[in-house]
Amino acid sequence: MSSRREVSPLELFFDLVFVFAVIQLTYHLADDLSRRGAAQTAVLPVAVFGTWTYPGFEATLLGIHRPLTRAMVVLVMGLGLFMNAAISRSFAAGPCPRRRSTCPRSWRSPG
Repeated sequence: MSSRREVSPLELFFDLVFVFAVIQLTYHLADDLSRRGAAQTAVLPVAVFGTWTYPGFEATLLGIHRPLTRAMVVLVMGLGLFMNAAISRSFAAGPCPRRRSTCPRSWRSPG
């Protein structure tokens, strides 16, 4: 006998955040259709799916009804949105744009 339970809207929204990440990965590959772009895109799912699986399993196994589990899912969902937004710039030339005065001196590009 298997016990069945309803999927909560929070769990569905959590999964939707990572669907957005997969879409971002496809855009990243489409922008650079080369071996280098394919290698970069092959590395990125490790971070995306690693971030998705642990909270997903915890919400499933421990139950989303627990307040601590809900808080963890919401926190990871929010941080996942920032991670997803950064996918397109993940292999940029450096951490800061050129000649930006707010970057630490060690991050600035020469010139």
